Amino acid sequence: MLGLHVLNAGKGESVVLELPGHRWGVVDCYAPTPDDPETNPTTRFLSERGVGELEFLCLTHPHDDHYRGMSDLIRRFPPKQFWRSAAMTPPHLYGYCLDALGSCGDARYAQQSATDYWKLLDHVRTLRASGLEERPVCGPMPLYPPQVSITPSAAPAEVSIWAVGPPPGQVGLYQDGLARCFDAQGRVRFDRSQPNPNNVSVALLVIYGETRILLGGDLEQEGWSEVLTNLRDPAEELPSHVVKVSHHGSSNGYCDGLWTILAGRGKPVSVITPYWKSKLPSREGLEEIRRHSRRVFTTCGPAIREEAQTFAFWQGFPRDVDFFIRNQFGAFRQRGSWPSGIVSLQFDSHGRCVAENCTGAAAVMYDDHAPPPEAPAGHEA
Repeated sequence: MLGLHVLNAGKGESVVLELPGHRWGVVDCYAPTPDDPETNPTTRFLSERGVGELEFLCLTHPHDDHYRGMSDLIRRFPPKQFWRSAAMTPPHLYGYCLDALGSCGDARYAQQSATDYWKLLDHVRTLRASGLEERPVCGPMPLYPPQVSITPSAAPAEVSIWAVGPPPGQVGLYQDGLARCFDAQGRVRFDRSQPNPNNVSVALLVIYGETRILLGGDLEQEGWSEVLTNLRDPAEELPSHVVKVSHHGSSNGYCDGLWTILAGRGKPVSVITPYWKSKLPSREGLEEIRRHSRRVFTTCGPAIREEAQTFAFWQGFPRDVDFFIRNQFGAFRQRGSWPSGIVSLQFDSHGRCVAENCTGAAAVMYDDHAPPPEAPAGHEA
């Protein structure tokens, strides 16, 4: 069996892959307090399952809601491989992250995040001396195991992982933009247009026999457009049984035609990791996801509830979706910080989801096989 566990608490995300033979891999990490394992959902999740080491650890892109707490994670669970976006040039990114994060208005938080990123790179350098393989990722390329095929084969079911992003064109544009952020002495310029790390996010395709799982990271519209151009036959290679939705369900987390391709062999299960501060998922993004998915999970219902309290944010949804949001999330009133949620799915090698579980704040948001929920009391049909 292949397990997919998506963790989120209204900000950031982490994806834990449970491979056959009690092997584990992690994509991204977020903790409110970087050096405290008690606040790190990924560290707790792995510790509770007796994990000692990782097959791989992947940092999709240098946004702190995808790497904060990863320096402690890599120290506690040393990986055999470390994957990072090829666009990430370590000598510059500490200063860039510190300055860019400083715009959030919380200097202490920015300092913690930038320092955590630098500590992560330092741990990677140390582990390289003891055999860690560090791989800059630029798709399409095979990642796990070293030689994989993106097309189905008659070989016994085993897990392989292929990077479909970031595409090389976006990597080049990002690195050019990053270079313009510094003067001749290497100091951060303050009058600059910041390059968008989402454009160079790693996106992964996990293959297990006939089963395909797409992990979209935070890749945005421009990146997905180039991905479709670079793949030999995207309509053959990208249809997936489950999709970890790109960029928290935003309307720019996909390009024209992408979701039609993803649903090319039947509607997938989709998992959204909300980002409450940016009001994600967006209405437009969620509607596109819903049209092409047979089920939609959210890892943090309260974060969605925050935007749905007046329901004006959701106007324009089909009535059954509007009613469901009112009924499903109506009891959540918490503000500030959100409880963590985990969506866990188990797949066999034939594309079948054989088990699913929602823990904490996670919930099923939409099911196209379920009857429309009844209207709330007092609501006119």
